Amino acid sequence: MIFYFSGTGNTKYLAERIGEKLGEPIISIADALKSDKTDFTAEKGKSIGFVIPVYFSGVPKCVREFIGKMNLSFGGDNYIFTALSCGGNTANAGKMLHKLLIEKGVTVNASYSAVMVDNYIPMYNIQTQQEADKMLLEINPKIELLADKIARKKDGDFDDNKGAKIMTAVMYPFYRIFSKTKRFYVTDKCISCGKCESGCVDRAIEMKNGKPVWVKSECTQCLRCINACPTRAIQFGKATEKRNRFINPNTDL
Repeated sequence: MIFYFSGTGNTKYLAERIGEKLGEPIISIADALKSDKTDFTAEKGKSIGFVIPVYFSGVPKCVREFIGKMNLSFGGDNYIFTALSCGGNTANAGKMLHKLLIEKGVTVNASYSAVMVDNYIPMYNIQTQQEADKMLLEINPKIELLADKIARKKDGDFDDNKGAKIMTAVMYPFYRIFSKTKRFYVTDKCISCGKCESGCVDRAIEMKNGKPVWVKSECTQCLRCINACPTRAIQFGKATEKRNRFINPNTDL
């Protein structure tokens, strides 16, 4: 079984490709949290994966919550791996994830990573769709190689995109600041489709009088609401209005 969290489809696509190679099902962390289903049993000899994105050089809020609630029973001889998707590098996020898992009695055999299309538009403009499409084509064979390595069940650290570990210490404290929902707002372009509400992992959005309202003070900051909005009606501060959006076209959210 492969546990994954994905805001805009990058990490889901990575999890799907690995799952296909291993013949293992993928399990949405977001759906598990929404349904309060956090008890899992792994069959003997099966692989167990944790495929997550890197947020602010660390682990996303909802992933921390899920691991804290998770009860994972082992069948024996299980191969446990982590795979991080990132826009640039993983910094010290892998070590943070491993520590969270060790605290739950989960010892990781191997770690991997893949550079995907960056999409954090509150801080900077991201690639154009044409640039993103080109990058996706270049990513595919790299993901295939990563999945092959996992299928061979080798032990070790195969994260080739670490970068400077100090970036986690520098950047992760800002995550709490940017996780505040007060800067989200919706424009009159909203068509009341409700995608933002149904896709919110934190259940931080509710449709009221046909418009989204952020009913929690903090969220995971996955930005699915912004990137998946069909009319670009959702914004985070003033800077996002003119910036590009991205949803991975190779998977369904």
